[in-house]
Amino acid sequence: MDHDNLDTKTPKVSMAIKIPILILTLLTLAALGAVFNKMMSSPLLKGKKPAKEIAAESPSPWVGQLPDLALKLEENGLVEEALIYYVRYLEKSPVQGLERAEIAHRVGLLYQKLGNCSEALVWFFHSEINQPELELQSTLNKNIDACMASLRNVRK
Repeated sequence: MDHDNLDTKTPKVSMAIKIPILILTLLTLAALGAVFNKMMSSPLLKGKKPAKEIAAESPSPWVGQLPDLALKLEENGLVEEALIYYVRYLEKSPVQGLERAEIAHRVGLLYQKLGNCSEALVWFFHSEINQPELELQSTLNKNIDACMASLRNVRK
């Protein structure tokens, strides 16, 4: 056998394997090019915020109506729905001070009405923290005491 002949022989790859490999390589390059192009045109890379983020930051002109909507729902016995809109208002509105304290107190009362004193306490404390002159303090103290007593009874 001729050893020189074996060293110089290279294995041959059939065309049936070469063509799919070339096609997959071209598809991969095209996909990577598209991803790169999308990344480079992204507003985040250009120092701009996407429209979704801008919309999420700026309050809707309807946000101011959420407490009125929540009150109407509450008056009609739709307590859980009212909670959703009060909380949404507090999340989306820059309201502070007494107004925030009053709405947080109202949310606490609704949770208390639903029998969820753990969540009610969160909102009562939120209200307490946001009071500028402690206007609601005596009412809050009664609500907090009632919830604490209720939680103690549940744990016994």
